[in-house]
Parts: sequence; structure tokens; C-alpha cells
Amino acid sequence: LMTKHSDKPIRTFSVGFSEPAYSELPFARRVADHFKTDHCELVIEADDLIDHLPKLIRHLGAPVSQSSDIPIYLMSERASQDVKMVLTGEGADEILGGYPKHRAESLAGIYRSLVPALLHDNLLAPLIRAMPGASAKFDTFARSAGERDFATRMISWFGAMTARQHGRVTGAPANCRNQRNNLPFSSSAKASHLRRALFFDQTSWLPDNLLERGDRMMMAG
Repeated sequence: LMTKHSDKPIRTFSVGFSEPAYSELPFARRVADHFKTDHCELVIEADDLIDHLPKLIRHLGAPVSQSSDIPIYLMSERASQDVKMVLTGEGADEILGGYPKHRAESLAGIYRSLVPALLHDNLLAPLIRAMPGASAKFDTFARSAGERDFATRMISWFGAMTARQHGRVTGAPANCRNQRNNLPFSSSAKASHLRRALFFDQTSWLPDNLLERGDRMMMAG
């Protein structure tokens, strides 16, 4: 819409890494070429992350828990040289179901209807974790797919600590289900698994994490 109604090319900015495997710059460039924008790319190195870490901790007022905060800050710093306001693409995954967990959640109901909890907990979940090359994502799936309680499962998809792990850190017993009291699970239980997951993301993860962090980093830049 912007390119259609603007009489001059729209300025766009993208940040990526020197390691091609971790950079999405080629995809951003294709979009920029399609819409014929005045595109600017910023390539950062590993040293940039380390050098800016103390400054970003001050801006956040907390430890930097998401490595993407640093590229957002550096891109905002670069964009501020040319523009005073930007529109971001943040939130598309939460609206359109772009995360792997959304596809997994769509299938999880079928999985749980076919696999008894006892079989999942004592056989399948350990096998998934023991698979060659298994990563943290495998562990998250093994914990989440068989969870019957919706609220607990939503927390688990984020890779949150289990109740046992939480207790080891805090020194006190913890029940993951207690964490749901302040989380937005008021979507209709009759809605599909995917719609309920999207509702959770749009009313918690997106405004309380992604947008909040992004706002702080862009204002600092």
C-alpha cells in the first residue's frame, strides 16, 4: 500500500549477519526488489554483539535475554540517520501462524487422541530425546506434544522450565500450572487448537515480549 500511494521510493532497512547460514538478508532483498524500495542493508559481526551488550543492558534495564535485541538496536541506529519513524514487520508469525509450534499444535490434538499419556511419558518422549542429533527443539516437542492441559502446554511450547527445573533454581516447589493464572487463556475452549494458540500469542507473547523489547531497542537507537 505504501509503494502504491507514494510518489517516491519507500525507504526500507534490514539487518543480517556475515555468516550466510544465519542471515535473512537475501530474502529481505527479494522483497525490496519486488516493491522497488530504496533498500539499505546492515551486516553485523559477532564482535558487534559483544561490544554493544553493556549499552543494551542499560537501555533494557535488564539482562539481554534475546540475541535479536542487538541487531534490532543496530538497525534502528542506522535507520535513524535517514528517517524518524519506521514500520516493522513484527507480529506476522503470531497473526498468520508462522512458528513451527503452530503446526505442531494443530497436530498435537490428533497425537494425544491416539497416544495414551502413559505411553508418551514413558516411551515415546524418551525416544524423541534420545534421537541422534536431538536438539532443544526435540526436548520441547517431547514435553509439549503429550501435555493434556492447554495452559501448561502453551507455556511448554516456549521452552519454559519445567516445574521440577523451576524448583531446582528457586529452591522451592513449583507448579507450572500456577503460572497460568495471569496469562490470557480466555479464548473459547471450543476453538481449534491453532486458534487458541494464536490467541495466546497475540495477547501475551506479542505485546509483552516482542513489541515491548522492540520498542525499547528502537527508541534507544
